[in-house]
Amino acid sequence: MTSAMIAQTVMGARAFADLGLGEKELQKHTVLDVLPFRLERVLAGASPLAAKGRTLLVVVYQQHEGQQAQYYTLPLGEEAAAM
Repeated sequence: MTSAMIAQTVMGARAFADLGLGEKELQKHTVLDVLPFRLERVLAGASPLAAKGRTLLVVVYQQHEGQQAQYYTLPLGEEAAAM
């Protein structure tokens, strides 16, 4: 995992924490899924088959009219251990 990827993961974790969601809001407005590929690599143009690894995807859906869903990712497996 590159230092840029680590920095992006840390910033994403801070942004998610800054939402300040309590347990009730988390249960009502979030969905978690484990993707069988590295999402940031696919978004950068790689094939899902070439983007080896796994990603925890957390999607926070709108809480107010006009808000859009936001997503946060976290690497799983060996790359997470390297952090």
